[in-house]
Amino acid sequence: MTTTRTRTMRMRMDNDQALVDLDLSQAVKSTEPADWKYIAEGAANLILAYHPALLETEERLLRGKSLRLTKTTSRSHPEDKEKTQEQIEPARSKQISFFDFHHQILSEIISPDLLLQFDLISLDNQWLQGLATAVEPSRPSTKRDQSSIDTTRTHAIIMDNLAHQSDGSEQQIISVEIKPKWACLPHNLDLLEPSTRETKSKFCRTCVFRAVRSVEAAQDPAASEPLDEYYTSAHRFCALQLFNSRHPAHLRRALDRLCAEWQHLKPPTSTIPPDPEISKNTQAHNNFKIFRHGVLLDPLSVEVDPELIEVLAETLERSGVLRRLAELQRRLDKLDIEGVFKELGSKHKEGEEGAEVLEAPIGLAELTALIPLMSETMAPETVQQTLDGQSARTKAVMYALSMTFKDCSIFVRVPVLPSHTNLNPTTSTLLLSPAPEARLPQRTQVKIIDLDLKPISRLHKYFKADRTSFSDFITLLLRSSQSPPVTCLELCNSTASW
Repeated sequence: MTTTRTRTMRMRMDNDQALVDLDLSQAVKSTEPADWKYIAEGAANLILAYHPALLETEERLLRGKSLRLTKTTSRSHPEDKEKTQEQIEPARSKQISFFDFHHQILSEIISPDLLLQFDLISLDNQWLQGLATAVEPSRPSTKRDQSSIDTTRTHAIIMDNLAHQSDGSEQQIISVEIKPKWACLPHNLDLLEPSTRETKSKFCRTCVFRAVRSVEAAQDPAASEPLDEYYTSAHRFCALQLFNSRHPAHLRRALDRLCAEWQHLKPPTSTIPPDPEISKNTQAHNNFKIFRHGVLLDPLSVEVDPELIEVLAETLERSGVLRRLAELQRRLDKLDIEGVFKELGSKHKEGEEGAEVLEAPIGLAELTALIPLMSETMAPETVQQTLDGQSARTKAVMYALSMTFKDCSIFVRVPVLPSHTNLNPTTSTLLLSPAPEARLPQRTQVKIIDLDLKPISRLHKYFKADRTSFSDFITLLLRSSQSPPVTCLELCNSTASW
């Protein structure tokens, strides 16, 4: 399902020394704000899909494309509103751009088959302001209160819309988005605080954070709010199982649980009572989505064929994407966030030491120097030897980079049977079943998205969140009157049938 470019691209170096695609830039500027539909947004960027209302006005170069725009949080910081463009640009120039990060770093360490193709375009300020005004009502109110599209930007990114239905084909395609999260437990337990060491050696960060957040998301959270049994049961989703390649059943079980959570379904063999509140907690998680015809499906409007889970597992295994993400996480995060702050200073508990090390944005030269360490050809023992001689700054940069691979998403595009043949006449739900050709490698596609470089200044936030979440989780476990919890280690070492 690979796409081939047939046009000759007209490029030029603009005033900011950026290589801009002239044809795409002109195509975007010729569109109307109403041609762009809000898809989603993260902390730093917002994604719009090209979807013109009238087919006769469609720009063919933009068919199946999406636009990635940078956001600003200046709205929540009044002092920033007084800054001029001349004051803003120097700060930006110190940061490695997303475009450079992708083309000069990610393309060197990840197979091109797993990466999206990005094109840099120039923006017209007046056009961007009109687009920002038109898009604003479509954004969630919680996002509007915190940020807005940065209308001072002169560039944006055009990329493939992975949820888009392929042109000229009657074959129906679904796109499954998976957030795999953390692949491993801490490497060096000696660097951990005694208060967290035992818990971190048995429970992964993903399970701990999900358990704590489920309590925080309760309708009426109180100090005595109990731990939801689901998050310590053998029936929960655990990211370690998703990445576990030692037994094929682990990946399939993890995908099955992700899908069940998406549909708010109680584990079929669980002892948890059929209380709807149990499934509501899982709605707070955003690890699994399915798109069809460019639209996010309502999980209650579909049934997922178990055979689709098998096809997803086979496709992920064949691509090697989970293995590569896990390897990058392990190589870059040898210390855990606790170990990083031990390196930065003796007062790491307060997160105050090493502030000067975390002030300067990560530079391109720093990341380039780490490419050999992330190479698949470097032996693990050599990685450890290389790490031992690095500065505290380099180790902090490595941890920040590891967060890129812990907070990304995987898109899997799979052909499915036509909807008219798979509609349940009784429930009116659509059965998502893989088409016969879904097992052919050339008919599926796997891409990693949301590969944003995390600011190194955010390490203080990561440290505090880690400390608070594990402390709360330990308290919840001690207070729980339920059966002994099933640890992540036990889940991954189990070969029991699911």
